[in-house]
Amino acid sequence: MTEERIIFLDPRGALAETHRALSNPGRTIQVLVDCEEDLLDLVQTEREGGASRPPTILVADGDSASGLHPSLANRWAEMGSELPILLVALVPNRACGAEWVRAGAVCAVEQPVDPETLRSEVDRWLRFLDRFSRSERRMGALRKFFAMFAHDLKNPLNAIQCYCDLVINQPDLAAETRDSLQRIRRNTEILELMAQGVLAVVRGVALWRIQPVDVELGPVVAEAVEMLRVPALARRVAIRQKAEGPSAVVRIESPRIIEALTNILDNAVRFSPEGGTIEVGIVTREQEVLITVDDEGPGIPARDRSGIFVDIGRIRVSRGGSGLGLGLSIAREIVELHRGAIWAEAGAKGGARIVIRLPVVRSGNGTELLPATTTESSIGLPIVREVRE
Repeated sequence: MTEERIIFLDPRGALAETHRALSNPGRTIQVLVDCEEDLLDLVQTEREGGASRPPTILVADGDSASGLHPSLANRWAEMGSELPILLVALVPNRACGAEWVRAGAVCAVEQPVDPETLRSEVDRWLRFLDRFSRSERRMGALRKFFAMFAHDLKNPLNAIQCYCDLVINQPDLAAETRDSLQRIRRNTEILELMAQGVLAVVRGVALWRIQPVDVELGPVVAEAVEMLRVPALARRVAIRQKAEGPSAVVRIESPRIIEALTNILDNAVRFSPEGGTIEVGIVTREQEVLITVDDEGPGIPARDRSGIFVDIGRIRVSRGGSGLGLGLSIAREIVELHRGAIWAEAGAKGGARIVIRLPVVRSGNGTELLPATTTESSIGLPIVREVRE
């Protein structure tokens, strides 16, 4: 039987009958009179001891005569470490109950309390906490696995880079082989950045940081296209790149933008029919540049276009293919980190079009359009979120 704990916040001793109604084998009942101070000491002791806490419900005397204020409900809820602390308020009337719920209580039960109703409510929330506890343990195991994976990935990546450098520097190496090895090395650099991002998430940092520099956009897009040519050929899909207008200089961290573009192109390849064509365009305007990726797949319904960059799983449902849509969510974060925007629309050939908009640093005539200095930036990652209910 799972251990359970109910803590009564009963400064005036008005809940004695309720204590007995909720007593149960395997359940610990604690009564706090100096509620706030005692509860703070209890949580602090458990945190310092590092012990796993059983599912815990607070039952509070919600009558104003008790001296407990509803605003404390949210403060107590935030004290939870591994598990949330859920508060059930026993209140004199519905209006008072609504005030406690607005302040953070999970529910309010009107007095005089029906023991069966209260037991049902408390048992319901204890079951929720038990499920949450099991999920939290599974998430902890996953976080540990990904931390070990991301950390250990650095060693083989470093070895690949070193071997690539050794061979690339051979004077008699064929130009085509040297070019292929340089592409392999650039891909390992992107993998290294991705591993660093995973480590940041599992450590609770959940930030990406960039150090952008001014580069011409065309070669960056071309490199992303080249990275997808082999999987595209395997599906007999052609990728064509074209540019309109003068060359654009943008302030970016190239590996990040390449990562965003390869995520988009990977989706385009997977959803394109065999023998299809993917068009990658660069359109330079006065103060911005657009990167467009058009495929000949089934397209994305208008109602789903705004959600594919946020909701994991939406792309699979709307287009009927494989994959969770995580790559598009990552692409959005990367683009927004560079002060850009990304959206989906109907493609020119009936498929989907993904558009990335980035600010231009300098126009084709050399006019400066953005300030010359850029500080390091950071943004939150959406891949892993802790949810506290």
